[in-house]
Amino acid sequence: LTGRAGRYLAAWALPQFLLLTQGDLQVLKAEVEQLMLQVSGTFPEPGDIPGDIPPESPSPWELQLCRQIHDVANSIQLFSGDVLWMFSTSCKRLSAEIFDQTMPLGRHWRLGPRAELPSSPSAYAA
Repeated sequence: LTGRAGRYLAAWALPQFLLLTQGDLQVLKAEVEQLMLQVSGTFPEPGDIPGDIPPESPSPWELQLCRQIHDVANSIQLFSGDVLWMFSTSCKRLSAEIFDQTMPLGRHWRLGPRAELPSSPSAYAA
């Protein structure tokens, strides 16, 4: 943990800190999708209802709540994609750093003009 999150945890200011794991995010997405289905069933769009009877129009508060639920669902979907992108970028960066730190330089792998066996073991193999 770095940056602001680390400072919040170090100061025990836990209300400002939210830890959301990838597993939690999948559950949250599923719950929001269920909520979206319920909202769509309770407050259908005008073209979604078959028949001649128009649905009772929702109050301004209900419309605002529906919009907020839709916005939250879209935000969670975008956040999920961002989390996967950040995770893959971090993995790529860390693996490149580890590779650079542990693998020997190219000259180690090139065969020299020597025909005899090496007299000492390789530092990499030791």
